[in-house]
Amino acid sequence: MNTHLVICLVTAALLPVNAEVPTGTEIITLEPKFGTVTFSHQAHSRLEGVECRTCHHTHVEPAAPIRPCHDCHVARHFSVATVRPESETQKGQVPGQPPRAQEAFHALCHGCHAERESAGQATGPTDSCRDCHV
Repeated sequence: MNTHLVICLVTAALLPVNAEVPTGTEIITLEPKFGTVTFSHQAHSRLEGVECRTCHHTHVEPAAPIRPCHDCHVARHFSVATVRPESETQKGQVPGQPPRAQEAFHALCHGCHAERESAGQATGPTDSCRDCHV
């Protein structure tokens, strides 16, 4: 099982339910090379056990502003997508640097959807790239 996913799930279990989504970020549209991804920030924040830190893993001070993913995860080819431990590097990643956005989102999003599916919970797409990229 993905180490980051385990950390996210354990952290999520300890956090309040129903994160508040800032105005203007309810629906996020990402435009990677392969096709547009529309992410319902609002719908995901309503899931049981989801808190801002579930995805925004660097958000440790409640009063601090939440940084967007792209502050650390650089987009390549206008892509965006999970966060792996620094010890794991991916193709094209600089050791000691955060993974590129595409790798980060794919691992976090797909990993969470697959985990929910395995647990028999309602989930988003898990089968095809075109389920998200349109």
